[in-house]
Amino acid sequence: MKICLVGNPNAGKSTLFNTLTGLNQKVGNYSGVTVDRLVGKLQLNQTSAELIDLPGTYSLYPKSLDEQIVFNTLLDPNSKSHPDLVLLVVNATQLRRSLVLASQIIELGLPAILVVNMIDEAYESRVNIDKDHLEKELGIPVVPVSARKKIGIKELKSSIETHSMTAAKSPATVETTTVLDAAKAIINSDNNYSTLVQLILAEKSKGITAAERIQLIELRQRHDFKPMQAMGKDINQRFLQSNAIMSTMPSELTPPISSLSTTQKIDKILTNKWLGLPIAFLVLSAIFQAIFEFANWPMDWIESGFTVLNSWIAQLLPESWFRDLLTEGLLAGLSGVLVFIPQIAILFGLLAILEETGYMARISYMLDRLMRKFGLSGKAVVPMMSGFACAIPAIMATRNIKSWKERLI
Repeated sequence: MKICLVGNPNAGKSTLFNTLTGLNQKVGNYSGVTVDRLVGKLQLNQTSAELIDLPGTYSLYPKSLDEQIVFNTLLDPNSKSHPDLVLLVVNATQLRRSLVLASQIIELGLPAILVVNMIDEAYESRVNIDKDHLEKELGIPVVPVSARKKIGIKELKSSIETHSMTAAKSPATVETTTVLDAAKAIINSDNNYSTLVQLILAEKSKGITAAERIQLIELRQRHDFKPMQAMGKDINQRFLQSNAIMSTMPSELTPPISSLSTTQKIDKILTNKWLGLPIAFLVLSAIFQAIFEFANWPMDWIESGFTVLNSWIAQLLPESWFRDLLTEGLLAGLSGVLVFIPQIAILFGLLAILEETGYMARISYMLDRLMRKFGLSGKAVVPMMSGFACAIPAIMATRNIKSWKERLI
């Protein structure tokens, strides 16, 4: 059985993945930190399942390469990662926004369980999650959990074992039309919403053949079907549906005006209109100053160690091509590479701290306007910073940037 974790960025999918599988996977607080599918084994009482952690996305309509992975996995039945069950991971403190993606996947007809993560933070923020109301409105099981504190994990595993692998009975938002009926006949589908998504994104979809793609594009032209308008209408309808669900659920309890959490108090300073950018530049400057200050000692040790080793081998071995190969070739090459490891290790250690605290996402948000002047977005800050240490992780990090032009820059 294949189970996919799907949800918005920063919903806690990677933390839940680690909790369920025990694998040590990177857990971050920056949109797009999970840029590849990660597979692990989920051990249940009666059986085991393959658990796949998909990249974070806000909707089924992909705008970046990592979101395209989610689209291809869910819409292509022939994909090697196509799930038998979807765990829809949502942030309990941002449930209204998270339900947009959840409603899309439910209407695809995929068996699903809604995992309301960070339930402990919701209670601290005086947000009450009405489990029964959500189950009634969405038509799927709902399990509140806290992946970080391992609350509700046993209940989630039990729900996975007992959950029937049948499509959810959710209210349909897509009405049958002439163009939709024709598209269903082309791709041999009986699901209105799945067909609509394939029709809108025919050029990007891997779940259809080349011949079907051509027929769908021609169908759009004949019926003057505008993909962008249909996409916008779909998203708007789902926001309205999400608002309707939340408005009828007594979940959001307004905290006292004067009660700000410690995080909110810190945020008011770090994202302040006047203080935010100077603080961000000070933090980034401090990071790079720390890199060069703290890396000097281990770099000197590595260089000195290779110098001593080189001299020892030169004295030990007689003069020959083999000695020259070791001293001037192998050891010199290793020394030139290993001497930079302290800088790279310190850089990624400090970046990990920024990601875990959530400050990396805030830096990207604040620098977005400045980066726009250079044709980039705030997301480019992370690849640029990584590039000072090593080009390979910097290039990999560009996959969460939406625009091909920005990735190239």
